[in-house]
Amino acid sequence: EMILADKFTCTACMACVDACSQQVLRADIDINGYFAIHVNTMSSCVECGKCTRVCPVLMNKKIDRESAPYAAWNIDSEQRQLSASGGVFAAIAALVISKCGSVYGAAIEGFEVKHKRIITESDLHLLQGSKYQHSDMTGIYKQVRNDLQQGMYVLFSGLGCQVAGLLSFLDKTNKDKLYTIDTICGGLST
Repeated sequence: EMILADKFTCTACMACVDACSQQVLRADIDINGYFAIHVNTMSSCVECGKCTRVCPVLMNKKIDRESAPYAAWNIDSEQRQLSASGGVFAAIAALVISKCGSVYGAAIEGFEVKHKRIITESDLHLLQGSKYQHSDMTGIYKQVRNDLQQGMYVLFSGLGCQVAGLLSFLDKTNKDKLYTIDTICGGLST
């Protein structure tokens, strides 16, 4: 049975959109400029319940590993100048890429902000800098899962709700090579 978080508690992490094999769900920008989850058509729904099981809001899942905040800055002045908040993300991303890993983060494409996968340091500039807008995550959770299943190192940077959505989506997938960076969010409201 499909049960979705209501519009007041949904963070639009989009884990439910990626979990739906029937493409019943989609994320659209609402009249206030925020992402909202909508049902394309219930006729395609097979009532598998995956959308409900991956929702970090509905499942109230707790992160099962320790987390710690750090304060640092990138010693590479060129990377630091292209970055926001000291360039730590760029330094960690470069390390992951050097290990043939993949890096996920928000990128500006035209007038939209979308999460993107990069695998070369020459593309790192696409993910650097502040966006101040919720990014479209459609398809990203599946790509991260695929990379982890291929044994790759993965760095994922996103809002706290997106990291929670990713961890919930990955469920029993081996996450030993997954590293996440939460970015600070001022909150989403409808």
